[in-house]
Amino acid sequence: MRLIFIIIISTLWFKVELCAQSENRHWVHFELGKASISLEQLDSIKVLAEAAMAKSNGRIVVHTYANDALEGDANARLSGRRAYLVQQCLERAGIPLEHLQIKNKVYPINMESCASCAEITVTTDSNFFSRNIYQDYVADFLLEESAVLAQTFWIEPFKNVLVTTKDGVLIQIPAGTLATKDSGMVKLEVRFLKNSWELLLHSLTNRSAQQEFLKLNKAVHLELAQYGKPLKIQKGKNITLVMPSDLYTENAQLYKGKGQSWTEHQQSEQLKVGSFYIGTESWCNGVNKGGLKLPNFEVPPVKPKTIPYDLVTELQDEALKNVQVRLDYLEGQKTNEKGTNQALSATQKRNEHTLKNQKNRLLIEKEKIKIDTRAQNEVVEAEYYKGLAVYNKVRNHKQQSYISDLEKAGDEELANQARCAELKATEGALKEGYGQALYEQIVAQLRNQPIKPKLGYWIETNQLGWLSVGHLAKKSIADAVPYRVTTSTSAYKVTAFLIFDDTQDIVIGETLDATDIIFWEVPDGKSAKLLAVTQEGDNFLIAFHNLTTSGNPIELNFKKVSLSEVLGILK
Repeated sequence: MRLIFIIIISTLWFKVELCAQSENRHWVHFELGKASISLEQLDSIKVLAEAAMAKSNGRIVVHTYANDALEGDANARLSGRRAYLVQQCLERAGIPLEHLQIKNKVYPINMESCASCAEITVTTDSNFFSRNIYQDYVADFLLEESAVLAQTFWIEPFKNVLVTTKDGVLIQIPAGTLATKDSGMVKLEVRFLKNSWELLLHSLTNRSAQQEFLKLNKAVHLELAQYGKPLKIQKGKNITLVMPSDLYTENAQLYKGKGQSWTEHQQSEQLKVGSFYIGTESWCNGVNKGGLKLPNFEVPPVKPKTIPYDLVTELQDEALKNVQVRLDYLEGQKTNEKGTNQALSATQKRNEHTLKNQKNRLLIEKEKIKIDTRAQNEVVEAEYYKGLAVYNKVRNHKQQSYISDLEKAGDEELANQARCAELKATEGALKEGYGQALYEQIVAQLRNQPIKPKLGYWIETNQLGWLSVGHLAKKSIADAVPYRVTTSTSAYKVTAFLIFDDTQDIVIGETLDATDIIFWEVPDGKSAKLLAVTQEGDNFLIAFHNLTTSGNPIELNFKKVSLSEVLGILK
C-alpha cells in the first residue's frame, strides 16, 4: 500500500513539474565558463518577471545548468553561482523570493538542451519549494559579534502566557493559541534588535522584497519549539507583542523578515502606538513640560568713561594761571597812574619775554597731553564698540533662534496634541478589544519594568520569525548611483556592507556576478567605510576600506584580521 502511495505521489509530482515547465519555458545563455550574462539576457529576465507578476498567482521555476566549468572550477559550483545570479536578477525585477523555485543542476534532462544556460519557466503552479541562496556561514560569523543573545522562556502550551524580556519586550500568548496537542513544555526564544548596527550584524538589510528602502525602527525575532521541533500559531489565532521605542514612526507599518529582505505584513492594521510603559497621561503632560524658556542674554558691555581733559592738565592749568597773573601785572605797569603809556624797565621786559615763552611751552605741553588723552579714549571706545558688536551679534542670533523655536514649538505642540489624542484613542480601543482586565494586566507588567521608554508599539500578529516596525524611507534618488566593488575571490561567498561616515546609514551589497558586488542607489561622492567578510577554508577573512562612492570600483583586499577590532573602529 505504501509503495502504491509513493508511486501515486511521484507521478503527481512529475505531472506538476512537467505542467510547470511546459508553460512559457525560456532559455537564458551564460558566458562560457562564467556566471555572467549580457544586458540583452538581463532584459529578457525582466520581461519574464513582468509576465509572472501579471498572473494572479504567478510563479517562476528556474533550473541552471553548467557543463562548461573552466580548469580549477567545478560544474556544480558554477551552476550554483548561476542560480544565485538569476535569483538576484529576478528579485531585483520585483519577484518575491517565496514565488521562486531555483535549482542548480549540472546536466539538463534533455541532452540536446543547452548545457550552459538557465531554463526559466513562468507558471501559476505553487507546488514547488522556494529557495534562498545566501551566505549562511558569514551570517553566523557576524552574529557572534552582535552580543544580542536570545532570551529563553519555558511556557505551558495550554495556559495564558505573559512574559517580558530584560529589554522590555512583552509577549502575551492566549491559551489554545499554539498549534500543538501535546502538553509538554514549549521553548520561547526572543531576540530584540534596537538599532541599525545590530541589524547589520544579523545580516538584515534595510530593503523590502520589492527593493524599496525602509527606515526600520526596532526588530524582534520570535521562535517557538516543542521537543526541538518548531511550533506555529493556529490559524485564526493571534499573539500580542509590545515593543519599546523612543522614536515615533510616522505612518508606521509592520514588516516581516524573510531571508535578507522584508515584506509588509498583512496585519499592519493591527499595529498600535501608545505610551504603555509610562502611561498616556504622563506622556501627554510631559511632552511640553516647562514650555519654551526665554533666551538667557548676557549683560551687555558697559560703555567706559573717557578721561576728562581737565583732570590730566591740572598742573599745566595751574602753572598757566600763575604765569597769566604775572603777565597781567607787567601789562598793568605799561600805564602810569595818569593813564599815559610808559616803558617797562629792562628787567621787566626780560621777565615779560620769559613769561610769554613759559606760557607758550605750557600751552604746547597741555595740547600734547590732550592729544594723548584723546588717543587713549579712542582706543578704549574702539574696544567697547567692538565688544558691543559681538554682543549684538550673539544677542541677535539668540533672538532669531528663539523666534524660530517659537514657530517650531507651535507646530510641535499641535503635533503633540494630535499624538496625545492618538495615544488616548489607542488606549480606549485596546481596552475595548482586550477587555479592561486583560489590558490592565498587560500594562501593569509593562510599567513594572526597569525599562521606561516613552512609547511602545502594540502588535497583534500570527507571525513568528523576524518582525520590524518601520516605513518607506524618503530617499532622494537625484544623485543616487549604483556603486560597484570587485573581488578576486568568489563574490557569492562574500557579505559586504557600506557604512556612510556622515549619516551612519548602512547598505548591504548584492552579488552581481562571480566577481562583482553592487550597492544599489547610494549617494554619489560620499565618504564611507566598506566592510566585507568571506570564508576561506576554516578561516574568515575581512576586507576593510575607506572609500568615496564615485570613480572606478575598488578591489576588495581580504586579510585575516580580528572582526572585533574592525567593528570597534566602525562603531
